[in-house]
Amino acid sequence: MTAMSEPVALPGAGRGGALAGVVIVELAETFAGEMAGGLLADLGATVIKIEPAAGSPMRRRGPGLDGEDSLAFQSENRGKYSVRAELADLSAEPWLARLLATADALVEDLGPGRLEAAGLGPEALEGRNPRLVTLRISPFGQTGPLAGVRGDDRIAQAFSGVQFVTGFPDRAPLAVTVPLAESWTAVHRASGLLM
Repeated sequence: MTAMSEPVALPGAGRGGALAGVVIVELAETFAGEMAGGLLADLGATVIKIEPAAGSPMRRRGPGLDGEDSLAFQSENRGKYSVRAELADLSAEPWLARLLATADALVEDLGPGRLEAAGLGPEALEGRNPRLVTLRISPFGQTGPLAGVRGDDRIAQAFSGVQFVTGFPDRAPLAVTVPLAESWTAVHRASGLLM
């Protein structure tokens, strides 16, 4: 494969919108990450989704029709291009660094340290591509005492107090049944990337 100097024009990439011509690489496996990428695709960005070899876990999350990906996956990944790769070892995919060297933005939610372990941390990426904007999503941030702790929507609802205000005084806390925290994370993080 030859070194890439400019993004390759993809079929349908010129569909218009505020982000027309913007290339975003998505390394996301959570609802929040995939929704953030989906919002940017809705605004016209060319979003190239990099999935693990077995496909995104979102393909199996929630209801769907027999033989098809889940409705959540279809909803949050419409308008994106998808490439399957070996994400267990990001450094085993040298083309990924070349793609990131030409992209405008990266949406990532693989967990603290994953990019750095592959030599793809924000500082290294910005050294190769100063205009690259990196959006990182993780339950408890990239550093700090809870950085490596698993988190999901219900945990975020519990930590934020949402379950307290939606519950009843004489019963256990009650979670909102829609992915409220992940949805708001996606909206705010995509907005932050645009800023």
